Amino acid sequence: MSDIMADPEQHEIEIHPFEFQPVKDPNYLKVRTYPRPTDRTVRLGIIEWIRNGASGAKVLVNRKPMSHIEALEFAKRFAQKFEVPVIYQREDDPVA
Repeated sequence: MSDIMADPEQHEIEIHPFEFQPVKDPNYLKVRTYPRPTDRTVRLGIIEWIRNGASGAKVLVNRKPMSHIEALEFAKRFAQKFEVPVIYQREDDPVA
């Protein structure tokens, strides 16, 4: 399940649901949060910088405990610095 957890009007960056696929510019941040497998009350975040397609992906945050708000705030600061849009996916099932 994916949804936008922040109002794009409140941010200076673009935030899109995960299904959005940039065609013109393959340079964006992919942000995912999901529950920790051993404790569903804790969310983990993965933030990847996608450049030139999947082969250009760089993991910036890997399974760090963080809320969706914290993940989006990190992404917002990074996106503003490098002028890239953000795609956010919230997962309700743990990632193994």
